[in-house]
Amino acid sequence: MQDYSGDWAMVAYPLPKDLESLLSEVSRGGAGVRQLRHFYSRLLRSNMVLTLGVLTLLLLMVSLVLSHRLARYVARPLQELSKGTEKVAAGDLTHQVQVSAPAELGRLVKAFNSMTHQLHQSREDLRRAERIAAWQGVARRLAHEIKNPLTPITLAMHRIGKKSDDPTITSCVPTVLEEATNLGRIADEFSLYAKLPRPQPQRLSPEELRELLESLAEFYLARTRVEYGRLGWPGAFSLWVDSGQLRQVLSNLIKNGNEAMQGEGTLVFELASVPKPGQKISSEHSGPWIRFTIRDTGCGLPEDTEKLFEPYVTTKATGTGLGLAVARRIIEDNGGCLWAESSDDGAAFIIDLPDITGIDESQLMIPERNIS
Repeated sequence: MQDYSGDWAMVAYPLPKDLESLLSEVSRGGAGVRQLRHFYSRLLRSNMVLTLGVLTLLLLMVSLVLSHRLARYVARPLQELSKGTEKVAAGDLTHQVQVSAPAELGRLVKAFNSMTHQLHQSREDLRRAERIAAWQGVARRLAHEIKNPLTPITLAMHRIGKKSDDPTITSCVPTVLEEATNLGRIADEFSLYAKLPRPQPQRLSPEELRELLESLAEFYLARTRVEYGRLGWPGAFSLWVDSGQLRQVLSNLIKNGNEAMQGEGTLVFELASVPKPGQKISSEHSGPWIRFTIRDTGCGLPEDTEKLFEPYVTTKATGTGLGLAVARRIIEDNGGCLWAESSDDGAAFIIDLPDITGIDESQLMIPERNIS
């Protein structure tokens, strides 16, 4: 028997009868929680892997799409440039690359298009120079062949007219002499086109140009029903031009306008200041330009107006086809440009010449010939 001596106290409390079952349930619940935690942790890990996989796949697809578009955005301009280079190499200098491109490639495309445009213009200028040189040779030979027999023919006809009493012969002599005169005029035009004199430019004021125009209009339009007037006309400008050659050009254009209107209509002289010439030109003049336009209400011009300036191209039954060719040559030799435009109510011939206002004459020189 055990002795419980000393300072001890013992308390007895009866436990519930179902404590054991409760403890068992608690133990089973803890085990279930641990199993559930383990299951969900595995599930969460698998979902995370799946989510990451889906995201990776999406990012991969997006990157592929973006890279494909970027490749097309960059590669297409290069492909078009390559095709354009092949076409230019094959002789098609009118080809232009029409494609959008990023900054660097965009500048390359613009440079390529500018290059082909300049090459096309240079080739056209060269062809024009070759045609003019060829026609000059033809004109020189024609003038020589026509003039040689004219003098003896004219002298012979004058002798025949003086010595013959046959009315049939004497009536034919004036006709032969008239035709000989016409042939001489044609020969002179051929000679002029073959070798135009070098321009002797001088300063031309607005008043002098106005007087020149009025004298020409009165001379060519006095006995017609053509009304003429001025439009625009800046008050202060100065031209550096050979006035005699300019008179020849304006005479030709006024006569052409009168003939196109068949002696009845309206001829307008327009004058305006423009920042640059309307056509490609070799002049280095950086100041303003004077644009002189002669408009008529005649029958208009053909669709391809440039052909009018080709030698021996004419719409007149008795024309030589050299008038406009010589006119353009004169204006180009004086540092300007000449072209034509057609409209529903007639035609217009436009001349651009440098405005030398404020430039000392010592700084000016005779313009270089564009085509020799």
